[in-house]
Amino acid sequence: MDNLPSEKQQRLLTEPLYSAWSGPGEGRTFLAAANVGIFAQVRIPAIVPDMFLSLDVEVAEDWWRKEHRSYFVWEFGKPRSWSWKSSQHRGQ
Repeated sequence: MDNLPSEKQQRLLTEPLYSAWSGPGEGRTFLAAANVGIFAQVRIPAIVPDMFLSLDVEVAEDWWRKEHRSYFVWEFGKPRSWSWKSSQHRGQ
């Protein structure tokens, strides 16, 4: 379970990219997400960075469907480009 400060931090990590960055280049896409599971292999637990950025990927149109709510490397065709995990301990 997260708290209100964590939720604000998560928005702060991704919102500036979507509102102020035109992306990695003409015709290229990106996905910036906070607190989303990244699965590298089936049946292996996900890593959940505070924020990650993935370049040149497309999000499924029906991203609300359960099978599209996480970042499955085999579905996106590549691992994330960059990620960040805070060293802050939860609950402090």
